[in-house]
Amino acid sequence: MELAKMEALIVDDHPGMRTAMRLTLSNLGVTRSQFAQSANEAIRRIKGQHYDIIVCDYNLGPEQDGQQLLELLRHNNLIDLSTIFIMVTAERAYEKVVSAAELGPDDYLIKPFTAEVFRVRLERVLQKKSAMAPLFPVLQAGDAAKASEMCNVLAASHPAYMIDFLRIKAELLMGMGQAEAAQQVFEGIVSERAVPWAKLGLARTLRLQQKDVEAESILEAVINDSPEFLAAFDTLASVKDKLGKSDEAQGVLGKAVALSPNTLARQRMMGEVAMRNGDIAAAEAAYTTIVEKGRTSFFRDPNDYVNLSRALLEGGKNEDAINRLREARQSFSNAPEAVFAASVMESQAYSRMGKGAAAKEALDRAMALKDSVPMTDELKLDLATACYQSGNPAMGASLMDQVVRNRHEDARLIDRVRKIYTDLGRQLEGEQLVQSSTQAVVNLNNQGVLLAKQGNLAGAVELLTEAAAQLPNNQQIVLNAAHAVLTLVNREGWNHDLMLKTKHYLDSVRSTDPTHAKLVQLQTLFNDVQNKYGSRV
Repeated sequence: MELAKMEALIVDDHPGMRTAMRLTLSNLGVTRSQFAQSANEAIRRIKGQHYDIIVCDYNLGPEQDGQQLLELLRHNNLIDLSTIFIMVTAERAYEKVVSAAELGPDDYLIKPFTAEVFRVRLERVLQKKSAMAPLFPVLQAGDAAKASEMCNVLAASHPAYMIDFLRIKAELLMGMGQAEAAQQVFEGIVSERAVPWAKLGLARTLRLQQKDVEAESILEAVINDSPEFLAAFDTLASVKDKLGKSDEAQGVLGKAVALSPNTLARQRMMGEVAMRNGDIAAAEAAYTTIVEKGRTSFFRDPNDYVNLSRALLEGGKNEDAINRLREARQSFSNAPEAVFAASVMESQAYSRMGKGAAAKEALDRAMALKDSVPMTDELKLDLATACYQSGNPAMGASLMDQVVRNRHEDARLIDRVRKIYTDLGRQLEGEQLVQSSTQAVVNLNNQGVLLAKQGNLAGAVELLTEAAAQLPNNQQIVLNAAHAVLTLVNREGWNHDLMLKTKHYLDSVRSTDPTHAKLVQLQTLFNDVQNKYGSRV
């Protein structure tokens, strides 16, 4: 790899250190370097161009540290697999941080260090990247099966990096729905090197197999042995939440938040669980942190203001909710979806304050935007509530019906629907709507299943794919549509468009519920059908 052709980005909040690092890189042959003095500036630059090398200081001031920047870049796929990320820090405690990080840099250096030390470390990383280079385009093309096979070949030819290839292979196997095979790979790694990330990977394979109790046990052991490994806290909280131990899940998240309060995704999870647990104070604290920390974040989200306003309204802090929503409207004035969400919540707040005219005015603003902005099921519930409060029960009922049909198997959401109707003094009406809407979906689903059993696969596919288009968040309908399509294609022959649609179905469920019991089964069938015809989508 020719250093003279490489583009470098130096991320440091001290001008002198940026200049010194540019000189060091230049002396090694990397003559094309750019600067970023903050995490947000780094993100802006990285979104605009590819960098071969990123040298980042760990301490970037009050916003985000270098480790948080790295994890954000990796989670959002903002840097290529080929990009070299080297962390620089004066803090020897970083060795403890990176040993417990799920996503670590390619290498790190403790200040002070010499140019020769930097050269040796950079060349070592370049050698590793060179060994892995054949794999990168296959991974980025999304050909998981081929990439998994390549891992075996590359691990044999580059034994020094065997554990790296095994880790990639295990992650690929999980993505393909081959949880048992992935489990075996992680078990092999743990038997050789009981590193926290391998144990976490093992627990995740067990979750995919619905073995949540076993996963819980492993994760608790990981946290006991490596209390700084925060990714294990997040997964353990998810497991406990799924097992119905929501209070324990909140406790686990509380410990993680205390260790790392600046990770916004974790704070969001904390706020969500706390709200469901009825711990409004904890939810408010979590969402307040998100809003405050997110003010200068490149990834700030208007939904954070909506979530905070929900917590404030539940806590009876109507004026505070109004103020936060006003702030959201000003901060995201050019985003119609933000104006819509703020208007919905403002309508609720004014209704609670007894200001009917103001509530109606806010609702009218929301209704004017309703059909032009994307709307989550949760926000539909908020809009439905506002409609009931402001004298439009027909629209409220219609929105509630849409949500229940979309998520009739989601017990938590159905509980929220029931609570909304109870708070509105319409408990019986709510129960009747839940029952009728749920039964309508069950009847539709049963009709599709019956057609399939009768051998009319084409009819089943037509019915269920049309239902999936109308109810894209209904996992039962979507997965049954996927099953019908796969059965039809397996029997009648390859159909690229239908298989592409099925891939979308599986990906949509995986994005919201990666441990769904039927998902692994259908992913395996999907892979088998592709292998049968030697085709890929």
